[in-house]
Amino acid sequence: MKMKRRKTKRREISHQRVNRNQATFGQDKEQMAPEKPNGVRQPRPQLEACRPLRGQRTPEQMGPVVDGRFSIARCNALPPAVQPEPVAFHQLTSIEEPKESPQEKQMTTLKNFAAQLKTLSMAIHTSQVEIKDWERLDVVHKRSQQFNSEKSATMRECDALKKQVRVLLDKSQNHSMFQNLLRTAKEEKEQMASERDGLMQRMEEQQEKLRSFQQLKFECEQARHENVEFKENIKVLEFQQEEFALEEALFNRSTAEKEAMDQENLALKRHLQELQFQVQLGEGIKKINLAVQVTVAEAHLQNEDLQKKVQLLNQRLDEVKGLNNDLEVLIDLKRNYKALKPEKAALIRQNKALQKNVRVLEKKVSQEQTYAGKNAVLQLDMVALNVAKDTLQEQVTELSE
Repeated sequence: MKMKRRKTKRREISHQRVNRNQATFGQDKEQMAPEKPNGVRQPRPQLEACRPLRGQRTPEQMGPVVDGRFSIARCNALPPAVQPEPVAFHQLTSIEEPKESPQEKQMTTLKNFAAQLKTLSMAIHTSQVEIKDWERLDVVHKRSQQFNSEKSATMRECDALKKQVRVLLDKSQNHSMFQNLLRTAKEEKEQMASERDGLMQRMEEQQEKLRSFQQLKFECEQARHENVEFKENIKVLEFQQEEFALEEALFNRSTAEKEAMDQENLALKRHLQELQFQVQLGEGIKKINLAVQVTVAEAHLQNEDLQKKVQLLNQRLDEVKGLNNDLEVLIDLKRNYKALKPEKAALIRQNKALQKNVRVLEKKVSQEQTYAGKNAVLQLDMVALNVAKDTLQEQVTELSE
């Protein structure tokens, strides 16, 4: 389908525009619009495609430039359409946008400004060039428009791909952050589990210590009660010892009195002997002898009373000696009890260990009993199977006969 070329009216460039271009770039009116040999000025219907649209178009979007230094064939040879290279999905996550420094930003702005100046200068220069073949220029313009449209489409696709890449990067970053959070959560969970196990072990140790402390407390209370009983017994024994000391003092006093009475008896016996000797000498001594006999009988009675008192005191002495022996035995028992406390704790621990061992052995014995019962049942089953086998063999032999 052929494109119809639009008929455009010839218009001349105003002197104001020429003067403005002269003011900006310092060029003459004759250089701005060269004339043909016949004196007619050449129109410019297709120069708008080369003019930049207020900085929005770059030199790459301008298309081919018609200049006297380039041939028409070279101008018509447009570059191929730019197609984006296919990027694998696993490579999208590795694309990173470089971070521009302020110096690089300044350089890019300077480059853009230089490109805009270049496009303006090229547009002004092309307006000065004599164009020979307008049809070819129209074709070139159409091709340049097609190239620009294809390039804009490719740029849109590139922008869409960049957006997708950014989304994928955000997703990958979120995924990595989520993985890091999961990893930290797992580490915290493991740490909490280890801390909980440590706390449980500490709690079990504290419970064991509490049990041992309660048992020691119970034993201490028992020992305290026993100590109270021992103290009461000691007080009773001390009171009995004081009574025994008093009785011993009384006994010593009575023994002293007995010795004094014995001395008096000896003196009386001597006196009696003298009196008897005197009685033998005279009859008048008989009365004295009777009186002496009376005194002797009284002395004998007093001696018997003293002997009874001495026997009672001896009995009390024996009782006090027995109490002293009991007191010494109690003191020895107390010392032995204090010395046996660690042995008692060790024995209690051994008893607990033995109880645990007994429980383990009971479990093993119960398991062995169950195994023995199962073995007995299996043996009975084997016997029954053997009997059935024998019967079957007999039946087979009978049938074979």
